[in-house]
Amino acid sequence: MSLHKNLPYTEVHVAYAFSYADSTARTAATGFLSGDVGKIARQLDNNSLWMLTNYSPIAWKDVGSGVTSGDVYGPGSSTDNAIVRFHETTGKSIQNSSVTIDDSGNISTSGTVDGRDLSTDGSKLDGIASGATNTPLSSSNPTQIDASDTAVSGVSTSAARADHQHAVNAAATGDLVAVDAGTASGGSSTTLARGDHKHSVSVGTPSTLTVGGSNTGGSATTLVRSDHLHGLPAFGTGSGNFCEGNDSRLSDDRTASALRSATTVVNVSSATAPTTGQVLTATSSTTAVWSSASSSNGRIVQQTFDEITADTTTTSLTFVTLLTRTLTTGANKLNIHFTCAGSNSSNNTAVHFEIQIDGVSIRGSALVASSAATQSTSIVYSTTVTAASHTIDIKWKVPGGTGRVRPVTTVIEHASLLIQEIN
Repeated sequence: MSLHKNLPYTEVHVAYAFSYADSTARTAATGFLSGDVGKIARQLDNNSLWMLTNYSPIAWKDVGSGVTSGDVYGPGSSTDNAIVRFHETTGKSIQNSSVTIDDSGNISTSGTVDGRDLSTDGSKLDGIASGATNTPLSSSNPTQIDASDTAVSGVSTSAARADHQHAVNAAATGDLVAVDAGTASGGSSTTLARGDHKHSVSVGTPSTLTVGGSNTGGSATTLVRSDHLHGLPAFGTGSGNFCEGNDSRLSDDRTASALRSATTVVNVSSATAPTTGQVLTATSSTTAVWSSASSSNGRIVQQTFDEITADTTTTSLTFVTLLTRTLTTGANKLNIHFTCAGSNSSNNTAVHFEIQIDGVSIRGSALVASSAATQSTSIVYSTTVTAASHTIDIKWKVPGGTGRVRPVTTVIEHASLLIQEIN
């Protein structure tokens, strides 16, 4: 390879491989490879040259300042009157600063001096009176404090020492006196109480509480201790005693001699023990006895109602179910009422109906459709049943044609079943 000085101008190249604005930019540079070691970088702020001596960690060596030991170099320009500062630790590079000294020796800076802002602290110094001195303050002897003294701001020109003390007049302790509410007083004594002073207190003897006693504010001039106790009247059955929780009278199932209403007392003491199904029946305005409920009362125990809500037909020649209801009754009377308005598709052909109770045919009825027109029929039946579950069915059939109950198509056609249990 030819020496650099022997290269023709067409082959002349820049001697450095990298270029940085200042040392901050140079030292912050990254991304070097092992092949970059030994390459030169130019630092533009002072035209110095630096060799990359290691790429991990990154290290630079100053190789192009062109100075010898003891010489320094700096930037191409500076601030007038600015104080020169060393740059880095080589001892050869200097830099500009914001601290200036003018030709009259006045120092200016935009920063702080030893952490202080001279412009702010200077304003404080300017506020000190021009006649202020550092003459020591004089101290005076403390005086005795009396309870009758009033607070004043004072006019003394001497200062009190940090450990000064005032003597205080202390009063002897006395017995506390119980007073009624509202008569507290601020007092007029000219002596003060010590922090550990004590008063003796008169203590009264607790009394026994009385059942039925009234509340009172009391007039005693003695005080009670925090753990004082009052005795309660004893448990017992006599007057003035408390009834205890396990007293037999609290669980005594006593026989009632009468029933009390809002306006009168009905005597039931002569009524015998009732039997199943009996009710208490008044025999006068003040007496009553137990008696069996009358079966002729006609009281409705329960009532059911069922009906056909959709168009329904049958061609069955034997009885099939049209409506059904199962219910549990007492030994009471059942009133059954079936009503129907229907038709047969075949002219002058009947539609037959019957009531069955628990599968047994009871009553029947029929309607005959003339010209297939709607006709009506009903079955009303009353019977006494046992206390049990019973099923009541409405069955129907036709000898020919199609039997019809059509509440949707024809509003006058319907079939319904009403059952009442009567006591």
